[in-house]
Amino acid sequence: MSCKACGSPDQKQFPTEINIHPPTRGLKNMDKPTVSASPTILLCSNCGFAEFVLKDDERERLEGIYRAVWANGREFSA
Repeated sequence: MSCKACGSPDQKQFPTEINIHPPTRGLKNMDKPTVSASPTILLCSNCGFAEFVLKDDERERLEGIYRAVWANGREFSA
C-alpha cells in the first residue's frame, strides 16, 4: 500500500492510545466529554502523513457525544 499524500511505499504501523477531545482555548471546552481510543496509526516515513481508523464502538461513542452537544445547541467552539 502506498501513502495517500505522496505515493511513497515507506509506511509503518504504530499501536497507539489517544484521547479525542474538542479544541480548547484556555479553559474553554475543558469540561466537555472525551473519547479514549486505541487505533493503529499508519505513518508515512517520507512525508509524515498519518491516518487511523476507529473501532465501531469508539466511533459510535465519539459521534454520540458530538450529536448530544450539537443537538442541545451548545456547539464546541474553537
